[in-house]
Amino acid sequence: MASTAKKTAARSSKKSAKPNSGISDAAVKKATGHEPAHWFKILDKFDVKKHGHKAAAQHLYDEFDIPGWWCQMVVVGYERARGLREKNQQGGLFVAHVSKTFDASALDVIDSWTKPALKKKWLSDEVVVHKVSPPKSIRATWNGDAKMQEPGTKSISIWLSERKSKDGTIKCQMGLQHEKLKDAKTMERMKKWWGARVNKLLDSGV
Repeated sequence: MASTAKKTAARSSKKSAKPNSGISDAAVKKATGHEPAHWFKILDKFDVKKHGHKAAAQHLYDEFDIPGWWCQMVVVGYERARGLREKNQQGGLFVAHVSKTFDASALDVIDSWTKPALKKKWLSDEVVVHKVSPPKSIRATWNGDAKMQEPGTKSISIWLSERKSKDGTIKCQMGLQHEKLKDAKTMERMKKWWGARVNKLLDSGV
């Protein structure tokens, strides 16, 4: 009886310790066409440890036409599975992730970031957009709390994935990463901060 309990506990411990991106294999397959194992083989050949996270995500984006946010998630899952990062960490620093789907086009979402009258409805001047690659991505700079990271750090990546349903309805998934955060406490604070802003954007009717 004790032996059985130990085996059960060991299996449970092993299962809970298995690294992943927090997203199911089925969700990855639906979004990218393949389960994580397929992409992990490709990333093994690419040598993520040598080339780095950003280069690996860009490789998937350029060579396999995976939506930008999903490139990030696949690489995050790979890095955890291969022991290259802890949960919510990247290069020794922390990353806050937020995702939301809007009943709008990718260009409409981009407008909410770049047009001053729309941006001020949901986002403060602490965040400054410095690069837009329509309709797929936005890069932004953090000019806020210096205790969190250096002001002017180009650390915010926004990935957009637009889909049209059979009835013609357009939806856009926006995935946001705020990178280079100094510790887990800051990461949790910024995840809440961004969650509140993104919900405000949703309520604004973008």
